[in-house]
Amino acid sequence: ADAALPDDPPGLPELARQLQKALPPQTGKSVSFVYSRTAFRAGAQARDTYAANLRVELSAVYGDTVLLTVHENEKSFHKSGVSERVCLLVFPCTFGLGPAQIVALQVRMKPPPALENFAGLSKFGHGFSYGPGGVLAADYPVIPSMKDCRSTLGNFHFSQYAVLMGQAREWVLSTDPACMTATLDRLQVGDAGSVTKYNQTQIFGQVQPGQYLLGCLYETSFSQYEVCLETVWSAVTIDRKTGKDVARRLVARCQVAMSWVEVQGHGQVVARPWPEDFFSFLVVRSELPVTPEQSGSARAKAVTELLQEQPNLRAKFGITLARFNQGHFPEVHTYRLTTGSEESNLVGNVYYANYILWQGRVRDDFFHAAAADLFDRRAGKELFCLEFNIKHHAELMPFDTVEVVLLIQALHECAVEFQFDYYKVVDNKRAVKAASSIHTCGYTESTQSGEVKLCPFPEKVKSFLKKVCRV
Repeated sequence: ADAALPDDPPGLPELARQLQKALPPQTGKSVSFVYSRTAFRAGAQARDTYAANLRVELSAVYGDTVLLTVHENEKSFHKSGVSERVCLLVFPCTFGLGPAQIVALQVRMKPPPALENFAGLSKFGHGFSYGPGGVLAADYPVIPSMKDCRSTLGNFHFSQYAVLMGQAREWVLSTDPACMTATLDRLQVGDAGSVTKYNQTQIFGQVQPGQYLLGCLYETSFSQYEVCLETVWSAVTIDRKTGKDVARRLVARCQVAMSWVEVQGHGQVVARPWPEDFFSFLVVRSELPVTPEQSGSARAKAVTELLQEQPNLRAKFGITLARFNQGHFPEVHTYRLTTGSEESNLVGNVYYANYILWQGRVRDDFFHAAAADLFDRRAGKELFCLEFNIKHHAELMPFDTVEVVLLIQALHECAVEFQFDYYKVVDNKRAVKAASSIHTCGYTESTQSGEVKLCPFPEKVKSFLKKVCRV
């Protein structure tokens, strides 16, 4: 371990010093040098280049496992002629009864050039940074797919925010392997699990193909029976020539509340305290001290500034044509469907994001019957969801028959405030109200900036809406 390698680069002692500080106290000095040499050797193999041309940076330490980034020095280049980066996971491992050896695994190659300078992302894409006030936050980057951008004008579909929120929170849990494994083991048994109680999303801007989404997820509150999370989503525009982040703007803000339940029967659950290891995971994250450096960091300031950009779109709804009192919302459309395994998840119930998907399906079905040309991309306008929320009252399960009821709370010149009620159907009757939701939909023009520009509904649509509401 102490023998010098013939191809030790000049930066090796400095890297060893960094490792000596970062690794646990029980790790010996020689081990830090072994980590360093292992990184250079593995990097040289992965890059197919001379070790002296490499530069290794310490990126993260988790226990006695180290994440290192291997770059080529500026004066050298790979045989492909393109300077790239290799990420290495270096850790001690015992094979059989022999002594521990240091192992290095190449964990990910350099991301595409457009993401390399994606400001706000950690070096490896997903990572941790700081949210408003310096709280610990998770960075969750997304490249929207063509399927995601399926609105009439090819913008990011509102229902995908619910999908991404679920993915982001699961990714955060996966950063604690022990807690993640214990949680998955419990879910596999089928007698308990985590369920979503409430979800709200406000949408402030359009996301168009070619842009990137960056989510900043953090806890807002938690107790033994509930945890509340928030994600602030920004759209990032990348200069295709330079790969630089040239513009960022607030596009959505999502909140979700979840709890742990005991499954007592088909679709029957009772709230229970969080498992001890999961609750400890929440406590550890929440009790991390917030330093002035964190609260004043560029990332924390960026998220805070984004939230200050939150526009008041309600002020742009135009003239109110009708508003109805609670309990007297006109029922204007119904839609029945049968759930299946496709809508389920590991817990066994219908996954919460499906309720949002059904909103889009029912809303579009309602409008299409009145004016199919609303969905003609050539018109340059579209129905655009500005806000939705959903409260869950009971669990739906695979192979349930569900009736989604669409009601109208208010009509405006440029927007409609809907209510959705979700019923489990038994013997062809609405037996159980599983969830209720609001959905505010505006009529918008496409803008290059991604700004939501509301405009009046066509007269044909206004007449239709007034007729079904009997105004």
